[in-house]
Amino acid sequence: MRPLTAFDHLWGEYSEGVETVSDEHYLDFLRHVGKHVFEDPNRRIADDIAYCRRRREHAHVWNSETFESFVRDVIDRLGLDWRVMACHPAAADSHEVLVVLRKG
Repeated sequence: MRPLTAFDHLWGEYSEGVETVSDEHYLDFLRHVGKHVFEDPNRRIADDIAYCRRRREHAHVWNSETFESFVRDVIDRLGLDWRVMACHPAAADSHEVLVVLRKG
């Protein structure tokens, strides 16, 4: 299981203006989700990273609780006039979290 991404990591990337996912982020993704790519000595890991980049794989990891907390922290830190109206957590067999926001 991939470790959850700390808010400070995300805020740091935002503050630094990071707009592209680093190779190291994708290597971490592959180490946890695609371990098989490291088993083939003839495989070019750079190609796997490029594939992840084309697919826009998620480099950061949340669970339902940390995602809702992330949304609330962003609203607070950026001073946005938004409210979280609802947060539907992911089911045990799903990766989707639904957050409903209201502006104003």
